[in-house]
Amino acid sequence: MDYYNNERVHESLDNVTPADVYHGRHREILAARQQLKAQTLGRRRWYNQGYELGDEELIRPSAIRECVY
Repeated sequence: MDYYNNERVHESLDNVTPADVYHGRHREILAARQQLKAQTLGRRRWYNQGYELGDEELIRPSAIRECVY
């Protein structure tokens, strides 16, 4: 039961756990995902237009994830 509520993500809950929804963390998680997606698309667009990407523009999903939990 612990795995089902605290670790397993549910597609019907936008791929967050029931515990995240219950404790209200799902909004933060979804916002962080949206931010990461926007960064990724922007970086990909920049790359596909022929610009070089520097190290300062690295996307760090772990840093975003740490902000949520």
